Amino acid sequence: AVDNLPCELPRDASDSFGHDLVTQVFPALLEGRGNAMVQRATIVLEGEPVGPYKSLKDWALGTPVV
Repeated sequence: AVDNLPCELPRDASDSFGHDLVTQVFPALLEGRGNAMVQRATIVLEGEPVGPYKSLKDWALGTPVV
């Protein structure tokens, strides 16, 4: 018997990812900044780090943290 299981796992994951991208992520992106999922996923907005990522600005600029 030929075992296709190792080959099928990436395909299933890829199909699932594609489905979720089309049904959940794209509509949220089209909805805009007011969408909670988009807000949680946003790292940089208009060139500035947001939320918990604000501390990355000093790191990215090489500014010593005091």
